[in-house]
Formats: sequence, structure tokens, C-alpha cells
Amino acid sequence: MKTLSLFNKPVGRASRFFLMVMMAYTFLTGCKEDDTVAVSAVTLLEAKYSSAGEVMLISLKDNATLQLTPFIMPQDASNKAVIYSNKRKDILEVSEGGLITPKAVGTDTLTVTAIDGSGVATSYTVNVTDHKVKATAIIVTAEGRNIKMKIGGAPFNLAECLTFEPADIWDKSVTYQSLDEKIATVSADGMVSPVSIGTTVIRITTADGSNITTDCNVEVLDLVITKVDYDRSKWTVQTSVSYSDGKNYVTDGTTGKPEDMFDDVATTFLSMVKPGKNYGAYSGTSPGYSLSFIVDMQEAQPFDFVRWQHRSNNSYTYLRVWGIDLAGSNDGVSFTDIQAGIDIPGTGAETPNGTDTNVYRIGLKAAANYRYVKVSITKWSDNSGGATSGSTVQIGEFGLGYTHIE
Repeated sequence: MKTLSLFNKPVGRASRFFLMVMMAYTFLTGCKEDDTVAVSAVTLLEAKYSSAGEVMLISLKDNATLQLTPFIMPQDASNKAVIYSNKRKDILEVSEGGLITPKAVGTDTLTVTAIDGSGVATSYTVNVTDHKVKATAIIVTAEGRNIKMKIGGAPFNLAECLTFEPADIWDKSVTYQSLDEKIATVSADGMVSPVSIGTTVIRITTADGSNITTDCNVEVLDLVITKVDYDRSKWTVQTSVSYSDGKNYVTDGTTGKPEDMFDDVATTFLSMVKPGKNYGAYSGTSPGYSLSFIVDMQEAQPFDFVRWQHRSNNSYTYLRVWGIDLAGSNDGVSFTDIQAGIDIPGTGAETPNGTDTNVYRIGLKAAANYRYVKVSITKWSDNSGGATSGSTVQIGEFGLGYTHIE
């Protein structure tokens, strides 16, 4: 029988088995698997979730750069290097090191890819916005919104009546245009001058690129008629309701209380549950309940108009008061009817849903003179042929005033 030899020595059958085991071990240990760890996921720490589009969004201004920070999983991946690419070279530029440089305002798609051969890549929406804050609205005071002038009278400074939303717009300059210069003219700096008896409109346009416009009415008269609003800083209010939390109003975030009708901010308001309805934890009154509030002006004053403004940051007309009755008193106990059936503008088909920033001054049939004024809410959407939605009525601003003629 032939025998194998190892180092020129004979090998028997018992040793052949040992030799085969040793050869297998040598083969296996010499050819073990590669211990490289591949990338399984790559993300960018600068990306934030946007619920609006249900996407991961990276945002930056057009005058700023942004350094991207990739996060690799697993953390012990052998090769954590990535490359960046984007579709719109006219919107942004991305360096090899992940520095984004905007080129223009717009939206692009950015992709970050692992280069270890795993094929792992993630894409993000990049939104480049204008660093120049633009106007969304021109706010004009009540006096500037309806200018009354007298022939031969002094010019009216419309520029002093303007503010903007938001307040930090980059360019607050505007242009003025009179739509009928035979009635009134307006200078480049907003000085309105009467020319002849009649009415016209001064159109105001922003110059910041937003192209927001608003119109102001001008009436030139033989006489000057001015609506004068009373100072409301010391006025107090008592509503006719009381809720389980001890309050006489419905809380709505940081607003809802009666005095919010006197702060010259129409986004704050008095809120009360409509009769026959409930609002969350607030139990309403019976369907036939007379919902009202009493204003104490601290002293008797003559007035011939009601100032009213709807909540201006809500588009639903069914939350607005549609009609009121007025009564007056000087002792806060015995009230005398002033006028019933006063309709509030901005509640029906003439003003469909949409933010209403108008200040309504509703003239009374006759002047009154009282310290206490009771406002009874007689009409709202549920009993005025409108939508039945909404559980509360909300009043942005309430005031009283008198008409001055000269």
C-alpha cells in the first residue's frame, strides 16, 4: 500500500485524517469573509418635517448659505463618505463638502448618496425663500379709510394713517394715486388736498414687490363731518352669561374676554356661546335666551353711532353678530330702549366668507346720552337664514361715538 509523506517521512492511515483536518483549517482561516460594514441609511440633520406637504424640508434664505451635516447608519459603517446632487442648478449650488449656496428664490430637490457601493440615497425638498420680508396687507386707520374734507380746508396727511402687516417689511414706501383729480389730489408723500365738491378714491400700492393695494374714500364737502370715537381705555363690560369656570366669556387661546373689544386689535374679541348651543366645556343657554352685554363708560356721554368690527382673522360669517338692540341707563339698573333692529354690516351675502377688516360706524336714528349701554344680540347665523355652523358669537371691536360737523 502506498503512503503519503510529510517532510519525506511515511504517513500512516491515522495520521492522514489529522493531515486533512489541518489542511481544511488552513484553507478556512486563510479565506475568511470580508468584515466591511455597509451603509444602511443616510439622513441630513438640517432637514425638518413639513406637515403641509408631508415632506422633509430644508429651508434657507436667498442671502445665506447652509452647511449640511450627514448622519450615517449604522454608526460603525466602514465608509461614511457621501456625495450631493441637485436638479435645479439655477436655484442652488452644492459643494462636494455639502455647502449649499442659493442662486435664486425657488424650490429644488437635493439628493445625498452613500459612496460605499450600498446604493443608499435620500432626497429632500429645498426651499429657498426671499430674505426681504414683503407686505401682506396695508392697514389704514378709520380716519384715513374714509377721509372727509372741506373746500379750502387743510390737506390731509394720509401717510400718517398707514401701517403694514407684517410690521418688519423691508420697504415701507408706497405710491398714491387719486382716481379723480378733479375732486382731490394726492402728493407723492401722501398729502391729500381737496379740489371740488364730490367723492373720489385714493389708491395706495406697496413698493416692496408685493403689489398690495388698498383704496381710501375721499369726500369733499361744503361742511366737514367727522365721526369721533370715544376713548374706551377705562370702559368695563359685564356679560349676561356665567360659565362653569366662573368666567363670563369663552376663552379662546389668549383672547375671548369682554375688554378685548376695546384694545383696537380686531384679532382679539369677546366670545360667548350662542343660545341653545354648547362649546366644549362651556354649556350654552336655552335657545330663547337673550344674550347681551352692558358697557359702563364711567360717565354719561352723548353718542349717535355704534362702532363695530368683526373678528378680522377669521373667515367665517357664522361667528359674527348679525343684529343688535340698544338700551341706555344712568344707574345701571333701569334701562330705556334706544333703538331696536340694528343690522350689522358684513354678515350676509354682500360679504362672503373672507377676512373682514372693515370698521363699521352705524348711525343711530337719534342721539342718546347715557353712562351704561346694554347691547342685546338679536340676530346671528342660526336665526337669520344663514349657515347653522359655529357655536359662539365673536365681537372684535365695539365702541360708541358722536358726529362732529363744522
